[in-house]
Amino acid sequence: ITLTFSEAATLIRQHWGLSLGSITLRKVLRSAGVLKQGSCEPKRAYEEWFWLTDSSYLIYPHALPLLVRKIDQNQAQARHNPFIQTRLDINGSERELLAG
Repeated sequence: ITLTFSEAATLIRQHWGLSLGSITLRKVLRSAGVLKQGSCEPKRAYEEWFWLTDSSYLIYPHALPLLVRKIDQNQAQARHNPFIQTRLDINGSERELLAG
C-alpha cells in the first residue's frame, strides 16, 4: 500500500492535526530537506520512504510519522530563526491592520 501526496496530507491532518494540502505538503517537505528542490523526488537519504511508479513518487504509510517529525523539526528551526520570526511578526501585524 502506498499513498499519494493528497492522501498523505489527508491522513496527516486527521491523525496529527496539521492542515496541509498536497501542494503545501510538497513545499514543506522540500523546505525540511526531504524532497529535492523543484521536484517531488526524495533526496537519497529519504528514498526508502517513497515508492517510484512509472511517473511519480508515492509515500509509504509507515513513513508518515517520520515525515511529520521532519516537518515539526523544520518548523521549530524556523521559529528560532530571527529573520523568519521577524517576517512572521510583520505578516501578523499586517493581518491585524487589515482586519481592524
